Amino acid sequence: MQADDRAHEIGARLDVVVPVFNEAACLDELVRRLDAVRARLRAEAIDVHVILVDDGSRDESGRLLDDIARSHAWTHVIHLARNFGHQAAMTAGLDASLGEYVAVIDADLQDPPELIPEMLATLRRDDVDVVYGVRETRDGESRFKLRTANLFYRVLRRASGLDIPLDTGDFRVMRARVVEALRTLPEHNRFVRALVPWLGYDAIGFPYARDKRYAGESKYPVRKMAILAAHAIFAFSTAPIRLVQLAGVALLALGTLGIVTLGALHVFGVVTIGALGWILLAMLLQTGIILLGTGVVGGYVFRIQDEVKGRPLYVRRDVRPHDRDAAATGEIDTAARWLVER
Repeated sequence: MQADDRAHEIGARLDVVVPVFNEAACLDELVRRLDAVRARLRAEAIDVHVILVDDGSRDESGRLLDDIARSHAWTHVIHLARNFGHQAAMTAGLDASLGEYVAVIDADLQDPPELIPEMLATLRRDDVDVVYGVRETRDGESRFKLRTANLFYRVLRRASGLDIPLDTGDFRVMRARVVEALRTLPEHNRFVRALVPWLGYDAIGFPYARDKRYAGESKYPVRKMAILAAHAIFAFSTAPIRLVQLAGVALLALGTLGIVTLGALHVFGVVTIGALGWILLAMLLQTGIILLGTGVVGGYVFRIQDEVKGRPLYVRRDVRPHDRDAAATGEIDTAARWLVER
């Protein structure tokens, strides 16, 4: 990095958001390693703050987090009233962040905190908005989880039409403008690792080897993984509705063709169709009509859902000039006449 660029970045702040749920056994080691990251980045004139979000933990995590906040002035603790889920806890941390850069990492230390400075350096060097971790290896995870995760991301990417990175989690470093854009997305059933690509900011992957959990058990059993997958599919894909529509059209066409063809053969005495055969053909036709009707209704429901989610129609990448006070005085109009061309 050139000297003038370093001078421009002096005093920059990095907030590290850490959702915590029943991770008492990991917290001391987590803070120790984040303190080492903080010391390393302080030498590069970057001030590091850690936002620890207690997602309604039922072990000693809440008390330990308060002890950590009292003994480490660079940590900030948010206690949620109950367990709202990983994505909600992460959102709470992102909403509380103030830094020019924001990192997200889980408390179980499967994603090494020591990689955050390298990811930040990549983000600044390559002038991108997001650097996300790409898991090259995933130590300590079952073959079932690896295969289902692999399949899920590929299905979601194909079904949604979004450029959702494969083999990634929430481990990433972002610029503040990405976090600000995320704040404009009010939906409750969140899947942040898909919302970030939806925003459309420049992003690159950062390959790394994922470690075993430092301690404790996974907080994402099959049931929670299935719920998260359902949120992702229904929030970003119309594929289920399209499949119902296609099935309805196919069954309707097949039933109609069967009735017409076999009816003609029956009339001309080629074959004799009993009552059961007519009933089966009628049921096939009826099923097609029902599925097609369901698909049509689903098309309207999807559009209602899209409006209720309240996502913005567009996301601005940048505005010129960069003076925020100018926007308040009218020098930058709300229609954003000066947009940076992608």
